[in-house]
Amino acid sequence: MPRQFLKPVAGCVLALLVAASGPSVAQEGPAVGPPARKSSAKSVPGKAAPPADYLVVPGFWALGLKTVQKEIALTAEQKAKLKEISDGYQAFLQQHLGSIQGLPPQEQQKKLAEVHEKAGQVIPAARKRAAAVLTPQQAEMVRKIDAELRAANYLGDPALQEQLGLNEQQRRQLTKVMEEAHEKLQQVQREMGGRLLEVLTPEQAEQFRQQVENPQPAGPR
Repeated sequence: MPRQFLKPVAGCVLALLVAASGPSVAQEGPAVGPPARKSSAKSVPGKAAPPADYLVVPGFWALGLKTVQKEIALTAEQKAKLKEISDGYQAFLQQHLGSIQGLPPQEQQKKLAEVHEKAGQVIPAARKRAAAVLTPQQAEMVRKIDAELRAANYLGDPALQEQLGLNEQQRRQLTKVMEEAHEKLQQVQREMGGRLLEVLTPEQAEQFRQQVENPQPAGPR
């Protein structure tokens, strides 16, 4: 089973942010965007801008989800302060990643390495400021949610399972949980797709099905 079928929500939201993970789950390292297990040279920043009210807060990536903000009872004052931190961090990304677009893959990787090094100085300061805005209880809740959002993506990695010292029973349990979750996600996706198709006219729905069944190759950009 592909270990990537459950991706962290925060790692899929923004094309602008180049997803990168640190050396381990416990240590984030100088990641420049919402952590994901893998990054791709094809992910070039500048393709999309985040929503105006989206929060990109280093060390507290789950704060980008409005459901999380509600769950931890984030106040308007706190959100305003976190928005300042988020805007500053996104400005840093735009400034340093904007020149990557159009570069050959090897040059992209070289540029990303430079940004990672600079991010290693920017991220700790942003994380410290964000922690000062949150209450200790809120910060702990967000850290817990962050771990939950990452777990499905990380814990399916045999190398990490080996690093954590998981025994065979634990590995089987992980596989069972992920298979059950995968089935539920498929069902949710079908239900959502059915509701979306109900919005279309019969002609539009038929046109959509034809396009899905016979996708056209993407042309040069």
